Amino acid sequence: MDHYTEEEYEIGIAIFTKLIEQDRSINLPISYRNRGKIYFTRGKMFFDEGDLTNALKDYYKAIDLNPNYDTAYNDRGEIYLFIGKYELAYSDFAQALKINPNYKKALENLKITKKRLSE
Repeated sequence: MDHYTEEEYEIGIAIFTKLIEQDRSINLPISYRNRGKIYFTRGKMFFDEGDLTNALKDYYKAIDLNPNYDTAYNDRGEIYLFIGKYELAYSDFAQALKINPNYKKALENLKITKKRLSE
């Protein structure tokens, strides 16, 4: 994701949060797959801001709404890799590759995680 100012991130997070709140209150006609994208995008913004706790929550929700969301598994795995939870990272990267065997970034991350697990 591009680098934005802190204010731009705050505005983006607020917009996606409002969309999520409106969907809950009036049940917008948004497919589960697109709901997953909304949570994923907000999670990406949280991640870029360094808010790993909220990023993880949104990645979990994105996966819950779309269990075939390979990018959400990969990005959640990257958080686990960063915080040293290598078994969880490995599981997420493996799942991303199960969904999309040609996902190069997930394959690279899986190799890194295997190395860390063997150290």
